[in-house]
Amino acid sequence: MKPNRVSWFLPVENYIIHTKLSEEEIIQRLTELTKNTGSKSNASLFGLGTLFGQKSGGPYEGKIQSKEFKISRIISYRNSFLPVIKGSISSFLNQREITISMGLNLVVKIFTIVWFSIVAISAFFILDKFLHTNENPFLTNLFPLQMAVFGYVVMILSFKFESRKSKKDLKKLFEAEVV
Repeated sequence: MKPNRVSWFLPVENYIIHTKLSEEEIIQRLTELTKNTGSKSNASLFGLGTLFGQKSGGPYEGKIQSKEFKISRIISYRNSFLPVIKGSISSFLNQREITISMGLNLVVKIFTIVWFSIVAISAFFILDKFLHTNENPFLTNLFPLQMAVFGYVVMILSFKFESRKSKKDLKKLFEAEVV
């Protein structure tokens, strides 16, 4: 999978899992693991987890169609940066290969890009003013830059926290090795 320009900035993980399980076993295990809703349920809309709904089914929810799936973990706490896991199953010699891509929800991606754009523009104008005047810079003048750094660190750490759990779950589920 070729990374696009947005994935240079936003957290994305792409990897491949090799397993000796048959395609039927893979689909069966995914179905058992997943509350097959056809789409995201209201309980975990925007990463709100089961805060406003009851947890039912497996620890994941999503859609499984033929040799492709799109799932995400069901969590009982808030994390807007919860990865959406997309996967496809293919055969490779006597093994099955599961190509996994973890990324942010589309709404979260759009919000994050807009938010960082506004903060970056503000930081640019403050930096420009600082460079073209002889005023002594105060830490408060650099607030948009601090906001951008803090926001980026929170986004990356929140995403990685959840993606590690999902990666561990999938590796165990498929009795696999990550390539």
